[in-house]
Amino acid sequence: MKKMIYFVFNLFVFGMFAIAPKGLAENSEVGYSIGIESSEFQHNPNVSYYDLKLKPEQKVELAVLIANDSDEEATFEIALNTAITNDNGIIDYTQREKDIKTYDSTLKYKFSDIARIENNQITVPAKQQARVPIFVTMPKKSFDGIILGGIYVLKNVDNDNVKEGYSNRYSFVKGVVLRETDKEVQPEIVFDKVNKQVKNYKTEVSAKLRNPAAINISKLNIKAKITDLQTGKIIIENSAEDRDMAPNSSFAYRFDFKDKILPVGKFLLEVEAQDRLGNHWQLSKKFTVEKSEAIALKQKTNFGFKEDKKLSIWVICIALGVVLALIGLFFVFLKCRPKKNGRHVNSKTR
Repeated sequence: MKKMIYFVFNLFVFGMFAIAPKGLAENSEVGYSIGIESSEFQHNPNVSYYDLKLKPEQKVELAVLIANDSDEEATFEIALNTAITNDNGIIDYTQREKDIKTYDSTLKYKFSDIARIENNQITVPAKQQARVPIFVTMPKKSFDGIILGGIYVLKNVDNDNVKEGYSNRYSFVKGVVLRETDKEVQPEIVFDKVNKQVKNYKTEVSAKLRNPAAINISKLNIKAKITDLQTGKIIIENSAEDRDMAPNSSFAYRFDFKDKILPVGKFLLEVEAQDRLGNHWQLSKKFTVEKSEAIALKQKTNFGFKEDKKLSIWVICIALGVVLALIGLFFVFLKCRPKKNGRHVNSKTR
């Protein structure tokens, strides 16, 4: 069986965060394009994604259009995903529910729960277009804010066409915004907790930032620092620009200590953030790093790995030296041992 490595290129056709032309999202390199069927419930007609204003328990049928521009038939996977915020501070529509450990506790209605498709795969003949119906049923209770999700389309790869174990897989996303009222919802950021962990053999400290409001946060600029409470010195600081957060979601804002050992002591982590609307947040939380915790984290890092590696090399060298010494003693023993040839060489003749 061939070992395959897939490179997935996500082409987000979502005018809310990246303006895209209406209709089919064309790309000659990928061999297919997608679009959406217009809806009478479209709230904003000037965008290329679904932005619908509906009523409680209302049922609507939407549709994504898949055009196969290649010379061969192709099979596509379709998924209806709830929008989340990934740890890069980007709104992500590609993560399926089975791949997400937990959603934010404030998320009442998931797009993946109120939307469904009959088949999550469809085969489209060459140079033809297919319509995939999507059925949405709104929650019973009215809500303010938005439900945010995405229609995710991924073209399957034929194993016979894979060259040298590598293949590019291209995906498109069409966004879906569902609302029931025009009431303005204020975005909010909550500093939930401080996490200390090792990722890719490097020590990290992260601030879990949550958006508990049913509205997205756009163009978020962040400045953050960690201060040693004993010395008053800033031990690390960083910043990020143009981050986004999905409604009712969270992400880990990270400090990368790289190959440095996490210091022991009491610290203050401060975060200052501002979005494109001018909303401003100043957040802080104290945390402690115990000696035992720092040692445990160190052993999982490159530093700990290098130490273990050095120790292993010394053990191997010592063991090899002992073996060579034993072999040398064995040969010395053989050389110095008296020879026996069947006669008493020291006997005297009378």
